Amino acid sequence: MAVLLRLQQIRDPHHPQTDGKWFARAVHVGTTHTNSIAEMMQANCTLKKSDILAVICELTETIKHELNESRSVHLDGLGTFKMCISSNAVEHREDFSLDNDVRSVRISFTPERHLDAYGQSHWFLTDDAKMAMLK
Repeated sequence: MAVLLRLQQIRDPHHPQTDGKWFARAVHVGTTHTNSIAEMMQANCTLKKSDILAVICELTETIKHELNESRSVHLDGLGTFKMCISSNAVEHREDFSLDNDVRSVRISFTPERHLDAYGQSHWFLTDDAKMAMLK
Protein backbone atom coordinates (compact mmCIF):
# COMPACT_ATOMS: atom_id res chain seq x y z
CA MET A 1 0.00 0.00 0.00
CA ALA A 2 1.03 3.59 -0.41
CA VAL A 3 0.26 6.98 1.10
CA LEU A 4 -2.64 8.25 -0.98
CA LEU A 5 -2.77 11.85 -2.11
CA ARG A 6 -5.07 14.04 -4.13
CA LEU A 7 -4.50 17.36 -5.79
CA GLN A 8 -6.29 20.45 -4.55
CA GLN A 9 -6.40 23.83 -6.24
CA ILE A 10 -5.53 26.99 -4.31
CA ARG A 11 -8.24 29.63 -4.45
CA ASP A 12 -6.79 32.82 -2.96
CA PRO A 13 -7.15 36.02 -4.99
CA HIS A 14 -5.16 37.91 -2.30
CA HIS A 15 -2.05 35.93 -3.31
CA PRO A 16 -1.93 35.96 -7.14
CA GLN A 17 1.43 34.14 -7.21
CA THR A 18 -0.25 30.96 -5.90
CA ASP A 19 -3.92 31.46 -6.88
CA GLY A 20 -5.03 28.71 -9.25
CA LYS A 21 -2.01 26.49 -8.60
CA TRP A 22 -2.33 22.91 -7.42
CA PHE A 23 -0.80 21.16 -4.41
CA ALA A 24 -0.90 17.63 -2.99
CA ARG A 25 -2.88 16.75 0.12
CA ALA A 26 -2.65 13.39 1.96
CA VAL A 27 -5.86 11.34 1.96
CA HIS A 28 -6.74 9.33 5.07
CA VAL A 29 -8.92 6.29 4.38
CA GLY A 30 -9.50 5.21 7.96
CA THR A 31 -8.21 5.07 11.50
CA THR A 32 -6.40 2.21 13.18
CA HIS A 33 -7.27 1.95 16.87
CA THR A 34 -5.28 0.56 19.79
CA ASN A 35 -7.02 -2.82 19.74
CA SER A 36 -6.10 -3.39 16.09
CA ILE A 37 -2.53 -2.25 16.73
CA ALA A 38 -2.26 -4.79 19.57
CA GLU A 39 -3.58 -7.56 17.29
CA MET A 40 -1.03 -6.69 14.60
CA MET A 41 1.79 -6.56 17.14
CA GLN A 42 0.74 -9.89 18.68
CA ALA A 43 1.11 -11.52 15.26
CA ASN A 44 4.69 -10.24 15.01
CA CYS A 45 6.09 -11.02 18.47
CA THR A 46 5.77 -13.34 21.46
CA LEU A 47 3.60 -11.03 23.55
CA LYS A 48 -0.12 -11.60 23.91
CA LYS A 49 -2.61 -8.93 22.89
CA SER A 50 -3.57 -8.35 26.55
CA ASP A 51 0.10 -7.70 27.46
CA ILE A 52 0.49 -5.25 24.59
CA LEU A 53 -2.71 -3.41 25.56
CA ALA A 54 -1.47 -3.17 29.15
CA VAL A 55 1.84 -1.70 28.00
CA ILE A 56 0.14 0.80 25.67
CA CYS A 57 -2.25 1.86 28.44
CA GLU A 58 0.58 2.34 30.92
CA LEU A 59 2.70 4.11 28.30
CA THR A 60 0.00 6.72 27.69
CA GLU A 61 -0.41 7.29 31.44
CA THR A 62 3.34 7.61 31.91
CA ILE A 63 3.71 10.02 28.98
CA LYS A 64 0.87 12.14 30.39
CA HIS A 65 2.53 12.20 33.82
CA GLU A 66 5.91 13.21 32.41
CA LEU A 67 4.40 15.94 30.20
CA ASN A 68 2.53 17.29 33.23
CA GLU A 69 5.86 17.40 35.09
CA SER A 70 7.09 19.76 32.35
CA ARG A 71 9.33 17.14 30.74
CA SER A 72 9.51 16.22 27.08
CA VAL A 73 9.24 12.50 26.31
CA HIS A 74 11.45 10.88 23.67
CA LEU A 75 10.59 7.35 22.51
CA ASP A 76 13.54 5.91 20.61
CA GLY A 77 12.56 5.05 17.05
CA LEU A 78 9.34 7.06 17.30
CA GLY A 79 9.98 10.67 18.31
CA THR A 80 9.51 13.34 20.95
CA PHE A 81 6.34 14.61 22.63
CA LYS A 82 6.28 17.95 24.42
CA MET A 83 3.68 20.26 25.93
CA CYS A 84 3.05 23.60 24.17
CA ILE A 85 0.87 26.53 25.13
CA SER A 86 -0.64 29.48 23.33
CA SER A 87 -1.24 32.67 25.24
CA ASN A 88 -2.26 36.27 24.86
CA ALA A 89 0.48 38.89 24.83
CA VAL A 90 0.32 41.44 27.65
CA GLU A 91 1.98 44.84 28.02
CA HIS A 92 3.54 44.16 31.44
CA ARG A 93 4.69 40.96 33.12
CA GLU A 94 2.43 41.62 36.13
CA ASP A 95 -0.61 41.87 33.82
CA PHE A 96 -0.34 38.19 32.82
CA SER A 97 -3.01 35.91 34.29
CA LEU A 98 -2.98 32.11 33.97
CA ASP A 99 -6.80 32.07 34.02
CA ASN A 100 -7.32 34.78 31.40
CA ASP A 101 -4.27 34.74 29.14
CA VAL A 102 -3.51 31.05 28.51
CA ARG A 103 -5.60 30.26 25.43
CA SER A 104 -4.76 26.60 24.83
CA VAL A 105 -2.54 23.72 25.81
CA ARG A 106 -1.55 21.16 23.21
CA ILE A 107 0.94 18.39 22.58
CA SER A 108 3.61 18.72 19.92
CA PHE A 109 5.06 15.58 18.36
CA THR A 110 8.31 15.55 16.38
CA PRO A 111 9.14 12.26 14.66
CA GLU A 112 12.60 10.83 15.18
CA ARG A 113 15.05 11.71 12.46
CA HIS A 114 18.54 10.71 11.48
CA LEU A 115 21.21 12.17 9.22
CA ASP A 116 22.47 10.25 6.22
CA ALA A 117 26.08 10.22 5.01
CA TYR A 118 25.45 13.50 3.17
CA GLY A 119 24.08 15.30 6.26
CA GLN A 120 20.48 15.21 5.03
CA SER A 121 17.66 14.64 7.55
CA HIS A 122 15.38 11.64 7.18
CA TRP A 123 12.27 11.21 9.32
CA PHE A 124 12.06 7.66 10.65
CA LEU A 125 8.26 7.35 10.25
CA THR A 126 8.29 8.52 6.62
CA ASP A 127 11.54 6.98 5.34
CA ASP A 128 9.90 4.17 3.39
CA ALA A 129 6.72 5.99 2.37
CA LYS A 130 5.56 5.39 -1.20
CA MET A 131 3.10 7.83 -2.77
CA ALA A 132 0.10 7.08 -4.98
CA MET A 133 -2.49 9.37 -6.55
CA LEU A 134 -6.09 8.78 -5.52
CA LYS A 135 -8.16 7.98 -8.58
